[in-house]
Amino acid sequence: MKNRKCNTCTQLVYDTNPITNKIYASCKLCRKTNVLRRREYRRQNSQLISKQRKNTTQKLRQKVLDMYGRKCMHCCEIRDKMLTIDHINNDGGKHRKKINGQQDIMYKEVMKEYRPDTYQILCIACNWHKGMFGYLPEPDYVASDWIGGTE
Repeated sequence: MKNRKCNTCTQLVYDTNPITNKIYASCKLCRKTNVLRRREYRRQNSQLISKQRKNTTQKLRQKVLDMYGRKCMHCCEIRDKMLTIDHINNDGGKHRKKINGQQDIMYKEVMKEYRPDTYQILCIACNWHKGMFGYLPEPDYVASDWIGGTE
């Protein structure tokens, strides 16, 4: 079996990644040090990381809204805050469970390809009604009536 030099300390590396069966790029000590360094960075910068994740998720959400049309497919609500992604086949719960509720992953999956047979944009009122009763509400039942007023 070949070996290689550690990218950090130039020591010879013999151990292999059990998943890829390739020799690691760095030695065990350097890998452990890097893990500890990243963990400490995340601990010290948790608010910054949280803010960056939120911004990334919001950008992905905006791209999804652009891709699927920025209005409720049922009542034509157009306020961004009111719009949600609806799983047409009512498998949103399974999907959220599969991705551990991580919105950014869901947005990336929805954006992979345009699938109007699988996803649609609904306002929160129409989506809630569909989830609770299994069908969309009457056409005159709009989100502004549901939450009381306009923005």
